[in-house]
Amino acid sequence: MTKHSTGPIELHFLGDQESIEIARETVEKVLMSYRSTQLNDDLMYKVTGHDVASVLQLVNSDVKYLREIFMSRTLKQKQFNDLFYFIPFALHKISNVEKLIKMDVDMRLMSDIRRLWEEFDKFTPEVIFALALEQQSTYYRQFAKYRALWNDTVVGAPPPNGRPGYNGGLYLMNLENMRKSTLYKAAIQEQFLRKLIRKYYFTTPHLGDQDVMTLLSMEYQNLFLTLPCTWNRQQCRVFTRINFVSIILFQQYARFMSKTVVLNLWLADPWGSANVVLGVYELSPK
Repeated sequence: MTKHSTGPIELHFLGDQESIEIARETVEKVLMSYRSTQLNDDLMYKVTGHDVASVLQLVNSDVKYLREIFMSRTLKQKQFNDLFYFIPFALHKISNVEKLIKMDVDMRLMSDIRRLWEEFDKFTPEVIFALALEQQSTYYRQFAKYRALWNDTVVGAPPPNGRPGYNGGLYLMNLENMRKSTLYKAAIQEQFLRKLIRKYYFTTPHLGDQDVMTLLSMEYQNLFLTLPCTWNRQQCRVFTRINFVSIILFQQYARFMSKTVVLNLWLADPWGSANVVLGVYELSPK
């Protein structure tokens, strides 16, 4: 990101104190390196850390039920059961910023992040989230029963005509729209989410905030904007090693025609260790 960015950027880290300090030191070292080589000598950063334990004290009641609903019940898929992954749905209560970009630490930016920030110009007043589509058949089986009951639905089906769900590695959030949206406030309530779980037979959640986003989008697409896949090119190929997914089906989801500008580097077993720090990017006026 530092290689391509222009203008000032406010960078927020959410994690434990040790991870925040590591992130802060890393950003400073990279920034000094680029300034010393004059590759990007006008680069300006403001780094803010948010201790996850303190944040959870403020929003525990807003996110605890989300974990209870969307937590994985299988031993190998408990990575995203931590409350950490559900904090984004309460960020509007702990931050006074209007807009931000949430990005996992395993993302590699290959273009100026301001180009991504310009996607906010496409938001209508009702849109809260913008994400790229999931590029694996992650939700193909999740929604299989629903598709079997409703033959004309494309829920969980591959693009270009299907609705494969969203990938949570990177997304834009308009927190001001979130604060004002009566629809979002109703849709994120526990009773309604449990109703959606039953309606779509979404019985095996295991990807934290990504599952919440995907399920909400199936019911309320108007809360979402779909980013070009350019902004989140996913490299994971785990589903090619699962016997119920054919290579042909996988390729339908992974089809990619645009030049990559954000690369998701998550190549390992997705049920391995969790990311410790989550980066949130807020761009200051240039």
